[in-house]
Amino acid sequence: MSTKKDVELRSESSMSEKLETSVLLKFIKPFDGSRDKLCSFINNCDNGFKLASQSQKPLLLNYILCQLESKAETAASIKDFESWEQLSQFLQSQFGERKHYAHLLLDLQESQQLPNESVSQYSLRVESSLYKLLTEITLANKKKVELSGKISAMEELALHCFIMGLTPRISNFVRMKNPQSLNEATNQAISEEKMQMLLETKASQTNKQNPKPYPVREGRPIHNLNKQPAPICRYCKFPGHVIENCKKREYNNNRSRNNFNRASASSSNNNFQRPATSRTTQYPHQNRVHHLADDERGQDETDGQSQLSSPITLEDLGEIPLIPIDSDSLPSVDLLDNEDPLTDLLNPEDREHPPQNDDPLNPQTTQNPEEIPNPCSPALNNETIPPWLNNSSNRWLIAPEFVS
Repeated sequence: MSTKKDVELRSESSMSEKLETSVLLKFIKPFDGSRDKLCSFINNCDNGFKLASQSQKPLLLNYILCQLESKAETAASIKDFESWEQLSQFLQSQFGERKHYAHLLLDLQESQQLPNESVSQYSLRVESSLYKLLTEITLANKKKVELSGKISAMEELALHCFIMGLTPRISNFVRMKNPQSLNEATNQAISEEKMQMLLETKASQTNKQNPKPYPVREGRPIHNLNKQPAPICRYCKFPGHVIENCKKREYNNNRSRNNFNRASASSSNNNFQRPATSRTTQYPHQNRVHHLADDERGQDETDGQSQLSSPITLEDLGEIPLIPIDSDSLPSVDLLDNEDPLTDLLNPEDREHPPQNDDPLNPQTTQNPEEIPNPCSPALNNETIPPWLNNSSNRWLIAPEFVS
């Protein structure tokens, strides 16, 4: 009595006898070592070996080696293979996917449609990533039950990534259609893309027929390209005006004139007076008190108001009581031979630096204060000076009560 195993062996042998070798050889296609064709080549060879008999398997193995081309043939020629299992593992290790399963999954999830990329091109990239994942899953799993579940999960993931990677308008349209497969979603996206291109073409033609006027920006200043550069003053070196209209030049000229007039007035009114320390002098012929302070203008203060001091004449000096005293015991004022009393009456700044004229367009002859004639200065000689003022040592002696 034959067992079930014997029946299966007899059925296989009978099936093998029915398939000739020429039929089995049709399963084997050429392989050049590309990764895209590796999975299909290995699957076809597996199917051929399952249908081949034990006597046909060595012949089928040699035929597979003959179908290798290019780099696959070069890699397989350096080794000897005794079975199809050895050759299959070698081909997977040499020409299989170099990336890890996690890397392939990440490439699928990050797929996005590029700005200048059509839906067809984008779908091919997604399908290529899916095919690499399915190849990796198929080669790594030998159990048929687990393989089908993983393949269906990868297909659903690829469909979701494809829809989310489309442009916003096409993606919204495809999600409304709720496709069930990647192929269906691709067809819907392509149709929507064509519709949008048609609408854009009609809109562009309408705009060409009715062109809109070019918008003019308001409030934009019009610059004159032929505008002359701003003038630069030759006096203050600032742009925007010329030397004739220079405010700084006008200010400096007025200041120089005021300094010159002030120096002239002081020299003519103060006569021989020297700036002295603050003291009080009562003149017999005038009922007022003069405070001779250290003022650069040599002015007197009378009743809270400032005015020019009265000149001291020889008649005034004649009324001051004098006493004989040794000239070496009193303070004295030495008059050098070349000393001009009017020079000391000027402002110290004006005495060291006389007023200058800085105006190149309005030259004026500035008179040196030292050269100003003194209308009130008498000739200092023995005839005009009283004998009690004449001293061989050129000293004027005054009573002590008037020197304080």
